[in-house]
Amino acid sequence: MHWIATVSNSAACTVVSPWGAALQVRRNNGAFQTATGQMGSNSFPPGTSTISGDLCTVYPSHTTQIRIDFGLIGNPRSCQTDLKSTPQPPCPQPASCPSVFTDLVPDDPFHAAVISLHTAGIVSGYSDGTFRPASPVTRAQAAKILVLAFGLPVESGAGTTAQPPFADVPGTHPLAPYIMAAQHARLITGYPDGTFRPDTPLTRGQWVKMLVEASGLTLINPAAPSFRDVAPNTPFYRYIETARAQGLLSGYDDATFRPDVEITRGQTAQIIYSAIGPADR
Repeated sequence: MHWIATVSNSAACTVVSPWGAALQVRRNNGAFQTATGQMGSNSFPPGTSTISGDLCTVYPSHTTQIRIDFGLIGNPRSCQTDLKSTPQPPCPQPASCPSVFTDLVPDDPFHAAVISLHTAGIVSGYSDGTFRPASPVTRAQAAKILVLAFGLPVESGAGTTAQPPFADVPGTHPLAPYIMAAQHARLITGYPDGTFRPDTPLTRGQWVKMLVEASGLTLINPAAPSFRDVAPNTPFYRYIETARAQGLLSGYDDATFRPDVEITRGQTAQIIYSAIGPADR
């Protein structure tokens, strides 16, 4: 699909902004979900500018409508962002389209969340073209995702500081700026020995706590637990119940949540997408 977006800049100076365009699909009468997307960055002088691109995807089964969602990332004050085209019936598909990630197809359960967050620059894949949705998320990766998803400030020069906050996160660590930003926002803490252990996999309970705190949600404390393995006296009880009440997560078919199990990259993407995704997606 070829798309064209119009950007109106009412300021007196040129705005430089990254942007994202997403091809969204609706299956039957459900909500729109992102099937594929692309990102870029442009200079927008005062007045009206146009930008265009091409998106290609194999639609999920039972797709009834498609649309383009274009937005400027970072919400420049002089621009109204995140506008959607009028939905239309699916157009004829070419014989094949390149996949954003070779290990995710449109009917995969995490596809919409991963592609939407990738289009927004919040998650990325590996150099071999995979996303690896079943792989665990490390503590450092989780810090980066939260900082990008919630637009937390990353201090200039944080990656080269002479006094990093954790003994095992030197200023040269590739994710040091995000780890420091998350620490400044009080979303993460280290261990008693002064380490952060950036490569340690994150658990489902730890991720939910970080997400709820980043979202600024008021904690609830219901008398009856929603999951049979998360009792009211356990450390993550209030965070898990708060996230569940907000519709950000669900458990397993056996009524467990498994808070001590490592969370996967696909699960992380789905939960963060539920927390920050547009209401009409």
